Amino acid sequence: VNEVLEVQVRMVAGWRSFFPLVVVGDPAEVWSVQPTFLIAEGLFLVLALWGVIDAMRRQRGGLTFLAALVGGSAIELVTIMHEEVGNFYHSQATIMLFGRREPAYMLLGCYGWIGYITLSLSRKLGGSALSQAAFAALLGSEAWAVLDTVGAQFLWWTWHSSEPLYVDREGGVPIASSFWIMASMGAIALCLRSSPNHPLLGFVIGPFATVVLMNIPFLTIFHPVVTIAGMHATYAHWTFRALCCTPLISRLARPRPDKQMLFQMILFVGVITGIALLADPTKEIRTSFSQPCAPKCSVDESSFWGGFSRKAYVCKSTNSPSRDLYRICDMRCDKKGEVHIHIRIRIHIHIHI
Repeated sequence: VNEVLEVQVRMVAGWRSFFPLVVVGDPAEVWSVQPTFLIAEGLFLVLALWGVIDAMRRQRGGLTFLAALVGGSAIELVTIMHEEVGNFYHSQATIMLFGRREPAYMLLGCYGWIGYITLSLSRKLGGSALSQAAFAALLGSEAWAVLDTVGAQFLWWTWHSSEPLYVDREGGVPIASSFWIMASMGAIALCLRSSPNHPLLGFVIGPFATVVLMNIPFLTIFHPVVTIAGMHATYAHWTFRALCCTPLISRLARPRPDKQMLFQMILFVGVITGIALLADPTKEIRTSFSQPCAPKCSVDESSFWGGFSRKAYVCKSTNSPSRDLYRICDMRCDKKGEVHIHIRIRIHIHIHI
């Protein structure tokens, strides 16, 4: 029955199967192969709970948290679950959603909590709608940069190796992804500024901002600089940053720090920094969904509904560890067919299949 249901779901407009909806695994199993990933999962589940409690005590807190959570989830699930995009792959956490492709902590903690803290602090900054949106864009982007850079190094997730939008990277993180975070956080902040204080409006504001309104910076900055002019995405990213800094100059040193949010940010930055400094990414083994590997390196496929073309498979001959942050070491990738396993190479390799 499950196999028939999966086939039926996959046939609906290219969506991958959402079943089983929830899978709860053994934390000890995650710890045995990716201990830092379990630490990160626990951190963000704690921060998500802390953020929900904090939001319930603040005016417009519920609206803000829901807008961040639903808006982030909307674009995340399209990226993960639709085959026309399908260019981002998570490792297996303890609590997995939607066919074991989406960790619960990512939606609740990363999109929910980071978005909530970012948007709440931008509102505390005060000033015009433009200055609040600019601050949300900058703070959200930098908060995600801390997480993305470390997460990529420890293989908590991987990106498609030949997606045109992901070619230009910083620290292994696609600049287009960081640009999207900036655009989305700024867009949500703008929408919240003029929205009535009703939490359920977050179900509308979030997706509208992250799926629709965020396209304005892409159409006016990113694509003219990168897609049309052929320049490195860094130029578009720093142009956007500079534009966001301009309305903030007059707001420097205005608000007093919020102790509750300050403690949450200290916990977030402290744990992620500790992982980066104390853990060894070469000792972590990742087994999960990924871009399929095969010896057929020349096979192309379309993405984004025909807007781009990318390689269907990642191969040993095209795998770039300095860019992709992993090295293929599964011998089955040399054989005919597809394999969905990426494992970081170690001095002594032990592969369990």
